[in-house]
Amino acid sequence: MNRHAWRDHAACIGSGDAMFPDQDKTRTEWARQICAGCPVSRECLRDAINTGDNQWGIRAGLTPEERRSVKKEINRRLRQADLARQAA
Repeated sequence: MNRHAWRDHAACIGSGDAMFPDQDKTRTEWARQICAGCPVSRECLRDAINTGDNQWGIRAGLTPEERRSVKKEINRRLRQADLARQAA
């Protein structure tokens, strides 16, 4: 199975530039609303985190800055888990 097959079910398909609102707050909220009802938002976020897609657009309802924060938190938790395993 294609590992990107989830994209075929994304709510943003066909929304054109709507998912790239730049710094426009109204357009950003519109993009977030598109994501809010998306059945594959979890897969979208996972893909964004795994591929380092944190420069442009809204993915899984998050801005690039928010995705960078999520990635930092994931890395922090992984380091903590690693240290806990090493101490055990």
